[in-house]
Amino acid sequence: MGRIHNTRGENGVITEMTQKKKTYLKYIIWVNLIFGLQNLYYYVNNDSLFNFAVGALNIECGFFIGIKQNDRTSVRTNT
Repeated sequence: MGRIHNTRGENGVITEMTQKKKTYLKYIIWVNLIFGLQNLYYYVNNDSLFNFAVGALNIECGFFIGIKQNDRTSVRTNT
């Protein structure tokens, strides 16, 4: 009892997520954005294109994942 089963919809996408997993995902997105800003800082100071590429990808992933999570209405929690 109390166990939540993730149901998979079309294309194997998980349609249910617990509140705990949502909270963890929010923290991971914030950490990803912080690392992106840190890499852009390293790019400005060291003029390394590698740091620019990694920083831009970190910020982009964090931004678009955050938008998807906020726009998704099919995510439900069972308590």
